[in-house]
Amino acid sequence: MTQPIQQEGRGSPRGMFVRVAILAVVVVGGFLVLRYTPLAEYLHEEKMKALFDSLSSFWWAPLFLLLLYTVLAPLGMPMTPLLIAGGAVFGSFYGSVYNCVGMILGGTGSYLLARSLGRDFVVHVTRGKIRRVEAVFDRHGFWPLVQTRFMPIPYALVNYAMALAGVRLPLFLATTVLGIIPAGTIYTYFWARIFHASGDQRWMAAFQLIVVIVVMNVIIGFPSIRAALRARKRGTETD
Repeated sequence: MTQPIQQEGRGSPRGMFVRVAILAVVVVGGFLVLRYTPLAEYLHEEKMKALFDSLSSFWWAPLFLLLLYTVLAPLGMPMTPLLIAGGAVFGSFYGSVYNCVGMILGGTGSYLLARSLGRDFVVHVTRGKIRRVEAVFDRHGFWPLVQTRFMPIPYALVNYAMALAGVRLPLFLATTVLGIIPAGTIYTYFWARIFHASGDQRWMAAFQLIVVIVVMNVIIGFPSIRAALRARKRGTETD
């Protein structure tokens, strides 16, 4: 009896490898374009700010900033130039609003891209063991995921890692929004200050940013630390 031929599609092994190859091309190709083409010189802080200085009189300038976040975040571009441009050109308040919305859009786009193209490959390679990681995130991952938004980790890496590790979309969106709003506001304010400052003032602003980020990490990490201490105490009592 002849075996039915498996159709090419989302569930087929060939389709899985094609999708992960597309993801690799997007990530590697995006990195090469942003690094080694003439476009790279326009993505530095000074060039980005100059670009938005020239566009700030147009009503669609904030929409263009959001578009850059949405397109460039999945390609692995550091968010600092966009944060500086948003804060320096649009001010602390509106710059923070645009930057936070842009980072949420860019992060969600990165997540959906990695989830749709790479998740099946990770499950296949790990023989399904990655599902245990997914279960851990569902039970204990909320505050640690929020905390990642305050850590100096490449933005695209965090979003891709969450998608490939199996963080569910509702959990990703909730922790991203909750983490990005304060983190984006803090980074917008301080990066704009650092960009405009010079000499000792720049070092002071950088030091203040580090202090604020450390304090925020301690505050956000407190629920996880408390839960770990309670679990350790219960383990000690049962021994």
